[in-house]
Amino acid sequence: MQTKFITTSDKIELFVADWLLPVETKKRGAVLIVHGLGEHCGRYVGVAEFLNSHGFAVRGYDHRGHGKSAGKRGAIDHENALLDDAKLVFDDFAENQTEKPFLLGHSMGATVALRIAVEKIIAPRGLILSSPALTANLSLTDKLKLNLGRLTPNVAVSNGLKVEYISHDAQVVADYRNDPLIHDRITPRLARFILDSGRESLTKSADFRTPTLLLVAGDDRLVEAKGAKTLFGKLPKDFAEMHIYEKFYHELFNETTAERAAVFADLKDWLFQQSR
Repeated sequence: MQTKFITTSDKIELFVADWLLPVETKKRGAVLIVHGLGEHCGRYVGVAEFLNSHGFAVRGYDHRGHGKSAGKRGAIDHENALLDDAKLVFDDFAENQTEKPFLLGHSMGATVALRIAVEKIIAPRGLILSSPALTANLSLTDKLKLNLGRLTPNVAVSNGLKVEYISHDAQVVADYRNDPLIHDRITPRLARFILDSGRESLTKSADFRTPTLLLVAGDDRLVEAKGAKTLFGKLPKDFAEMHIYEKFYHELFNETTAERAAVFADLKDWLFQQSR
């Protein structure tokens, strides 16, 4: 793994990790991983190594306010900050690839990946969305927080994540709880960005012509699976494929060994179809 920092136009240092392929390796393409809320790209080593083993160079990065990147935890400085950052990292990665990279986003990262692709901010080779956060049922308390957030958009509060529901693997849950790079912060501005991005992307997806793979946790207790199902219903059928794992929790790539094997197999099959 190689690491570096990329500086954004507003002087935020973004941490970037590359899992590149040896020169002699047969290359099928490249994948940029976009992680979820509160976590960091270091949690995707297993995904990166799997993709490397099948001929894909991989890049991950930490969102601003996350992991080893600079910025207030769980905050964004302006509405489109995460979109601008993703484009910056994607374009830098694409410069050294023979074809445009695929985008693999998880949860909030899937929301970011979908929006930048749907709005043609970038043009990835294909899109992989794992447990995308596209819709939400807000409680009265949540709505109150968002409304108050118009006055205090960068006051961070707990994101309310129920860690026990990220995976059925107890070690994954324990590692998450003990990871010093993980935080539970979110600001009203970031929360509104996630909600608005999901809604905007669903509205604009009917004419989306980028190959898209939806990986959906059927027993997701952290985001609503119906958002992914709604998206699949809107996408042109020749460009979309969806797999629903009925009893899986939110982090599909971090489920128990037997369960995650099915997810990785579906990911590989789809990527091979797209990179023939």
